[in-house]
Amino acid sequence: IVAFGAIIFRYAIWLQRPPTRAYFRRGLQLFFQRRKFLKNAGSAAETVGKNLVAQHFIFKRGFTRWLMHFLIMWGCILSALVTFPLVFGWVHFELEGDSGYRAYLFGFPLQLMEGRSLIAWVTFHALDFTAIMVIAGCAIAIHRRLK
Repeated sequence: IVAFGAIIFRYAIWLQRPPTRAYFRRGLQLFFQRRKFLKNAGSAAETVGKNLVAQHFIFKRGFTRWLMHFLIMWGCILSALVTFPLVFGWVHFELEGDSGYRAYLFGFPLQLMEGRSLIAWVTFHALDFTAIMVIAGCAIAIHRRLK
């Protein structure tokens, strides 16, 4: 949360500089042009998909480097997406009956999960999977550094 605030603060300071503010305003004007908005939005979505989600720019430098970055980044992001809702109470689980768990999202009940089902096992071990992703990515990073 502090890092997010620091990024917002730094970006706000950066936008206070007159040349940067001019480029930012002109960029927004060009992006929101009526005739080109759909094309611009599609291009922006493609760029986000390629560079942030798939990290295509790193893949060009090598598969193991890409795999390392991909595993560490998505392991951390997915860990946060599991941890924050649990810590803040946005999601919780309650035992119903002898063998089922019901998930609650913001207090609203979701579908009942059988306690011994594959979906329940994957749900309750999600942080284990993300930890394995981060550890594997870090192992690749250490291997690359030592090599």
